[in-house]
Amino acid sequence: MGFNDFWISNNGKKEQLNNGKHGVRKEQVDKKFHNLFDAYDTNQDGTLEDGELQGLFTGLSKFAGSDKTLDSVENKQVSSLFANQVGIKDADFMGFVKSLSDVNAPDENKPVNTENEFVSQNNKVSQTVPAEQREKACKETVIGIIDDNISDAEQILRSQDLGAISGFYDDSKNEYDKLKTSNVQKVLDYQKAGEIQIINAKEGNLTKRAYYEENKQRLKDMILTRLTVLKTPTSISFLDQYRGKYSYEQFEKIISNYIETICNNIEMDKLKDMQKQFVTFSTLEEIGALDNFVNNAINFSKNPNELIIDTMGGEGKPQKIKNPSGMIPSYWDSAEPITFEEVYKIERGTEYSQYKVEQYVLAQKQMETVANAYNKKQQFVDFAKNVTNDKSLSVDAKTQKILELYSEFYAISEDNGLGELKKIVDSSNTQIKLTNDGIDLSAYPNDQMKQAALNKLLTTAIAQKEK
Repeated sequence: MGFNDFWISNNGKKEQLNNGKHGVRKEQVDKKFHNLFDAYDTNQDGTLEDGELQGLFTGLSKFAGSDKTLDSVENKQVSSLFANQVGIKDADFMGFVKSLSDVNAPDENKPVNTENEFVSQNNKVSQTVPAEQREKACKETVIGIIDDNISDAEQILRSQDLGAISGFYDDSKNEYDKLKTSNVQKVLDYQKAGEIQIINAKEGNLTKRAYYEENKQRLKDMILTRLTVLKTPTSISFLDQYRGKYSYEQFEKIISNYIETICNNIEMDKLKDMQKQFVTFSTLEEIGALDNFVNNAINFSKNPNELIIDTMGGEGKPQKIKNPSGMIPSYWDSAEPITFEEVYKIERGTEYSQYKVEQYVLAQKQMETVANAYNKKQQFVDFAKNVTNDKSLSVDAKTQKILELYSEFYAISEDNGLGELKKIVDSSNTQIKLTNDGIDLSAYPNDQMKQAALNKLLTTAIAQKEK
């Protein structure tokens, strides 16, 4: 729809473009107009929303005649005024407005462009996005949050400059500290393994049997890796100390059979508890747990009719199972895909809630709006303070800076910010006046008093913005 048709169909009203539904996103507009788009995107969120678009209509309505359209002369006047207002020379403003008005409202039955784009610009979960797409977007959002958290944690861990002394402390004296870097890395590795399973479940590529087997293998790897890596006080590995008369192959089979039988005789939540214990133990706790674990494994190899489970270093009573089953639990012995929700609960320890994800996204969006508003306010304050403190500025230069400040900050207002500036002038308790020609300082007899008055004006403006 062309601009003139759009203007006529809306009867010159200050309505939101795109049929009043979703605003206009930057990627929907021709790249050659992105500079103008950015100038009116005051929230800096990549979307021209209702208030921002109304600023355009407010300016346009001053030039349109009774026919509610803009002829070629009026087009030129608008282009010149608006281009100067946003500080862009030779801007094709009418092309920009046409580019905006040509954007079609999205088809409600058409999937959204981006999976995470299920929140409309009025900070409500868009009901026009199909439920299936919203569900998919929420799951993608959750996975993205988990991935970001793990990545941030790893980056922090990698960026630590321990130094010679601290590095030595981390390697030796801090051996049993849960916050030792190697211990923290164990937790992160465990989180990454869980994230992979959540992703596989979301994609429908994970069966119950495969998930169960993966968790069983994860526990095996945890135990065998620790037996191999950890050193005894005599500097030999625990694997060498424990295996005694057994060969490496025999010992590994003893451990594997023991873990296999454990996994076949306990619920998934118990299996996950065992995994979590081994990633949260300090090294000292870990050694105690491994002692019990290996002794129980060896005893089980000698007496397979009694399974003893005791991984907590002797804390509490060991769990004993007579004549343990060698079969995988029936629930997990299935080629049926496991659901995203079930894996999420097992790996994250809490129920998955799409509603809470949507609320999180809304809060995040609102926080972005608040942050953008704060940043814009802070830019105003910083600029005003710099002008106030700049002793090199003449009266005329400082006056011009103040006009520029309001013109830029209120770029989409009808009067280029003069109305807001007048409010500050009126409340500044100075003899400054605001006229059609700008700031009038004729009431002050010399430059020193004029400078002081302008500084008082800026101080008032800063205080108002902070308020």
